[in-house]
Amino acid sequence: CTMCEMGFVYVKAFLFYVCVLIFSGALRFVIRIITAPFDVEVFGNLPAAFINGALDFYFNLVIACLLGLALYKCADRLDIATE
Repeated sequence: CTMCEMGFVYVKAFLFYVCVLIFSGALRFVIRIITAPFDVEVFGNLPAAFINGALDFYFNLVIACLLGLALYKCADRLDIATE
């Protein structure tokens, strides 16, 4: 299996993923608190939704880059062509 062949690199990638997840959750919470005065009954908190959507996109790119780098690091063990 891929996880077994990657070894400790997979564990490091998973731990980095958990760190990014915790950081993004804390940042979302802070943004919700800061933009709380803009919460409207009918529309909700539009500024927080916009900012959190942009941050979700960014953090998903960070995670994709992290996983790509982990696979690149183990390309020789996984028989992945890198050229």
